[in-house]
Amino acid sequence: MTRFSRYRDGVRAVCRRAWGSAARFGGDRQGGTAVQAIMFLPVIAVAMFGLIRVWQVIQVRDSLHTGTYLATRYMSLYTPETSDPVFWEDIAYKFILAELEANPWVDKMRLIPGSPTIGVTVVLTDGGYECTNDFTVEAKYTMNVMGGDPGQNGLPGLSDITLVDLRKGEVLCK
Repeated sequence: MTRFSRYRDGVRAVCRRAWGSAARFGGDRQGGTAVQAIMFLPVIAVAMFGLIRVWQVIQVRDSLHTGTYLATRYMSLYTPETSDPVFWEDIAYKFILAELEANPWVDKMRLIPGSPTIGVTVVLTDGGYECTNDFTVEAKYTMNVMGGDPGQNGLPGLSDITLVDLRKGEVLCK
């Protein structure tokens, strides 16, 4: 037996062992489900946290909408006896603030009076508060979606979003 034939026999033996191990490993299906679960767990977790954030935005938007609706309805029925928009805005601000404070998803630290995260504008369309005059209530609320400081998460456009609700009302006759 030559040196080359011993080498060849050794290589064949190693290849047979490797091929046999690969065949046994390839034929073994135990643990396949666990590997798939481990691979897709991060994707499922990110999707779930994303859905929770979307749900938070929807709930806050609903509170802003309800507060604007209530403020417009109140000022239509119980019209303030002044054409000063600041007085009208103060009434609307109280309704909207009460709705946002009642929402568990709203960050209460962002609802400090005078804070730039919440804004209310009332426009008396016809300039007065006489019967059948129109007015508009606009509410804005800026909420932090991604957490942290704006621009810190690498997504500068998604850090803060501003929700806006606009309602038109009419001064009703008493």
